This record gives sequence, C-alpha cells and structure tokens, in this order.
Amino acid sequence: MLGMKFFGCALSAHRNFSTKITGKNTKWAQGKYKSGYKPREGEAKNTKTRERVQWTDQQKQVMSAISEGKSVFITGSAGTGKTILVKHIIKQLKKCHAPSKVFVTAPTGVAACAISGQTLHSFAGIGCAMADRDTLLHRISKNDKAYKRWRKAEALVLDESSMVDAELFESLDFIARAIKQVDEVWGGIQLVVSGDFFQLPPVKPQQNSRGKEFAFEAECWDSSFDLQVNLTEVFRQSDPQLIKLLQGIRRGESDPEDLKLLEQSCSKAEPGPSVVQLYPRNEDVNRVNSSRLASLGNELVVYTAVDSGEDSLKRQLEQGIAPKEIALCKDARVMLVKKFEYLAWPGEWCHWNCYGIL
Repeated sequence: MLGMKFFGCALSAHRNFSTKITGKNTKWAQGKYKSGYKPREGEAKNTKTRERVQWTDQQKQVMSAISEGKSVFITGSAGTGKTILVKHIIKQLKKCHAPSKVFVTAPTGVAACAISGQTLHSFAGIGCAMADRDTLLHRISKNDKAYKRWRKAEALVLDESSMVDAELFESLDFIARAIKQVDEVWGGIQLVVSGDFFQLPPVKPQQNSRGKEFAFEAECWDSSFDLQVNLTEVFRQSDPQLIKLLQGIRRGESDPEDLKLLEQSCSKAEPGPSVVQLYPRNEDVNRVNSSRLASLGNELVVYTAVDSGEDSLKRQLEQGIAPKEIALCKDARVMLVKKFEYLAWPGEWCHWNCYGIL
C-alpha cells in the first residue's frame, strides 16, 4: 500500500492501495530526503526483513486468550501498541478459524482501511442503522449476502470502538443471537474489540439515543468479553515527563509543572513559510496547500489516480478517504504520510515524515 499527499505547508490524508499517477510528461527531480535515508547506487529494496516485535506481558496475555478462543476488549492510550496488536490478532484468528470466517471491521471507512477491513455497517448489512433492532434484523434477513456473513462468522474484529454507541452494540448482539440461533452472547462469535474511549465519540442524533452514549454502557458489554485489558506501556514516546503530560491532556487534567514544560517549548518567533502547519479539517488543509502552490508561480499539472484492488476498498476511496486528483508543480514539496512497515533500503528505515521537493 502506498500513499502520498502533496502539501504547500499543510498535512492531509493519503491515497491508498496500488495507485498509479498519470499526467503530462514531467521530469521529477530527486528530492532532498529528510528522513535519515537516501538510496545508494546499486542497492535493492526490501532485502532485509523487519525485526520481530518484542511483545509486552499484557499483549502476550491478550494473544494467549485469543488462542484459547476467548473474546477480548483491548484499550489504552495512544502509542501503547493497540493497532499493531490488533493486526497480529487478525493473523492469529485466521489461523484459529478459516480466514473466510473472520471478519475485520471498524465504524468508518478510514478506520477500516487502516486494518484492511470493511465498515461495521457494511459487514452487518444494517445500512445507516437508524432503526430499532427488530427492523434491522428484518432488513438483514432480506439481504442474502449480509445474512450469510452473519451465519458464517466465527470471529469478529471491531476496531475504533469509541465511535460505536451502546444501542448499536446491543442491537448487534441481538442480531448475532437471532441469525446464528445460538442463545449465547454474540451468538457464540469470538469477539475482539479495540479502542480508546478518550478518543472520538459516537455520532448519533439525539432522538435515536436511549440515554447511553458509549458502547461500554451497553447492558451486554461486560458479558461480551472474557478478558478486558488496558495497555499501559507507551512506545511512541520515551520521555517520562512528556508521557505524563500527554496522559494529563488525555484525561483533561492540568498540572502546573506540565504547563511550565509546554511554555518552555513555545517559540515566540513567527513561523516561516517552510514550517509545516497542522489543521484539524481537510478544507483548511486544501486552502493552505492551494495558496502555497499558487505562490510558486509555476504551471500546475493535475495527476489522476488509477486504483486497483478489491471493489469494496476502492469504494472506500470514492467516499473521500483520499482525493482522486492532485495538482503539483515544480518546486512543490511532497510529503510521504503513509508509514512504511518495511525497510526502504538495506539497513535504513523509511519513516513516515520523509519529504522531497519536485
């Protein structure tokens, strides 16, 4: 999977899958690599395999439970290894069950794309899920593909569970029991749920809510899992003081010492044009990128992506995960935002923050 998104001075999403860029005949200049690697003459790509992951005791506990057929909930703050653990569990489940009986899901297309899965609503066949559980069950019974998926499912992975509300979680448990005709929690399906409830909450109209916002408030939540694990070891940062600061921000707590640390790191100087700006919304990113490209004064060339892969994944691209077209010009900066999980060159990693100039 490869993804690149141009930027003038802002960062946005990436295009996924085997993407070809087509356009006018344009000479591409070699970029100035900022990630610590640079191709050396005569070197071949990917000649070394990735080092083995050193799992923590908590992660090993989860994997042991999975191998015993238990249902597990995994949580933890950012950087504690949830995603890499979930990806490993998916491989593990496909060894324990037939791969065709393991379904990998997430609430949104973007989240599903990250784990090579599908949206929860697509798997379940419930559309936008704006109905009571009996109506949803009736809807699935008329959807032959969705009904067969439920009947076939032996393991279900749900990532980014913070965006699933209690009512939907309860409805899916009800649907699984009814379709599989097994009076056990989730119809006997081995359930693996991952997410951080301090992150994105469910998005649901108030009139359809029964007063329970989060999935963990569902009546069947505790009975759905044999094991619930809160991963505590942070890998993304190594400075204990920084970790403490970030954990405080996560919980909405402020500490005078943490605030002092932030103030010491502030710069009073105005950022120059080479400084990357981060925005929470794509429309702001696109505005800054367009402005920066226009300021270069060079002819713009529009490149159109040609995608290959499974139809369900290509449909996710069409929903706006990444743009179909990008405009570039000479002297524009390009940043690689897809994190590589393999060596780009012998002995040297290609990191997600490398960029070059056209």
